[in-house]
Amino acid sequence: MKTDIKKDTWRVFLLCLLLLFAVFSIMLADRISNDGFSDYVMNVKGTHAAWKMQLGRFSGAAAEAVLHWLGINDVAVQFPFTLALILTMAWCCADVWALEISAFSQPDQRTKDLLLLAVLPAFINISFGEFFFFSNCAIHWIGMLLFAQLALRVFFSKNTMGRKLLSTFLLVLSLGFYQAAVAYFIIWGLLTAVLREDLRADRKTFRSLLEFMIVAAAASILTVALQKLFEVTGLVSGTDRSPGLGTLFYNLFRLATSGQWNVQAKGMHFLGCLMGLTTFSLTIGLYVFVKKAKKSSLWLIILLSLICYGISFLPHALTPTVWLAPRSLFGVFSYISFCAILILYVRQGCTERGGVMHVAFAALLGVFLVANARGIYLIGLEQIRSNITDKTVIYTVEERIEAYEQESGVSVNRIGLIFDSSTWVSNPDIKNTYMDINQRATSVSWQIPASFFYFFERELDSVDVPEDVYREYFDGREWDSFNMEEQIILIDNTLYWGVY
Repeated sequence: MKTDIKKDTWRVFLLCLLLLFAVFSIMLADRISNDGFSDYVMNVKGTHAAWKMQLGRFSGAAAEAVLHWLGINDVAVQFPFTLALILTMAWCCADVWALEISAFSQPDQRTKDLLLLAVLPAFINISFGEFFFFSNCAIHWIGMLLFAQLALRVFFSKNTMGRKLLSTFLLVLSLGFYQAAVAYFIIWGLLTAVLREDLRADRKTFRSLLEFMIVAAAASILTVALQKLFEVTGLVSGTDRSPGLGTLFYNLFRLATSGQWNVQAKGMHFLGCLMGLTTFSLTIGLYVFVKKAKKSSLWLIILLSLICYGISFLPHALTPTVWLAPRSLFGVFSYISFCAILILYVRQGCTERGGVMHVAFAALLGVFLVANARGIYLIGLEQIRSNITDKTVIYTVEERIEAYEQESGVSVNRIGLIFDSSTWVSNPDIKNTYMDINQRATSVSWQIPASFFYFFERELDSVDVPEDVYREYFDGREWDSFNMEEQIILIDNTLYWGVY
């Protein structure tokens, strides 16, 4: 049986690799995110690791420090890191499949194929699409997934204290790259644990679930404690993302209301109501099939489903502000896979209307995957178009600066920015934007000077715009497109830019 699973896992890995290449191939094009410009500057100056430490991402800080020591700027050479991210995702997808298929009793080929179909939404989705949008952070996504998957594999390999401690350590490393990894670990871990106990609601099952949750909790507490320790000792300063309980109840209210509306009803812009429809259908379907099969206690499945869905949002409840960026919510898509796999497990061996159920099951997941693949393509396509527009604007302004320098003999090394009252977050021709996705670099105060360094190695120190300059050139002005004559003002050694 183990030999068959190993052989099948290689087949699944190659198939996952092919599918992921097909879906994410557009992300292999030369692109840069709106944060990529400032990341590039920090990499050149060697300050990127310190910034990651401030965010509590100590594993990521170590990775950035090593890259800097090696002389590698991961913003300038995104292609190999993006390629490595696809390979990592394919391995994780295949390994998750291997963990879950081992719980099925003599699965036939159809069951194996349907299981892969059920696993895929956890990897082909809008959240991972934003991972690739920020390809400049690929090393962090790779580390997060790699160590989270290794933590799962180690925990379920042998039931020993040493393995549990090693799993905790690996999970801490994963959370040190990106804290949202806790949702990935918990959802797949709870699913694997309950499947291995055949969904029984007995003492052995509860013990397995408790042991697993202790590892997840210990790793999470250690991660937060390390961040607080670094802040208390003065190694890093706190940020607005530092965890705390000050706004817990208000954040929970927002997550339960506007948060669910944006995620499930609007589908994070790219999926619309299909997101909510898929989540609701699979959740209700799971409860119905579990109750009908009488294979497990329904309340146990309800409890696990609530934990697995809620864990994707829990980290946001502990931060001062709720910013539900899709990249932080990939656990929601893992939850969809969680429900689909449990339905498949409960229904295995059922002949009553089994064919119809399998067709409906495959159709729903197939449509959901296609919708996500389309969203990923739109993210990549619009990012390329947005990059072209941003680059054109920056090059145009640089030409103006160089002409001014030649005429005046003065070197421009400072920049003052004024934003009009309704600044466009994205370029006017970009329709597919959501939160950070496809935000134009020329709408963010710290990215504008960084973009000049990225393209021309021109260092511009940010300064305030004097009152007299503001009154003469910018007071009462509003724009809906780039206007060189009105928005770009050069005085002495300073570029003043009115941002529309």
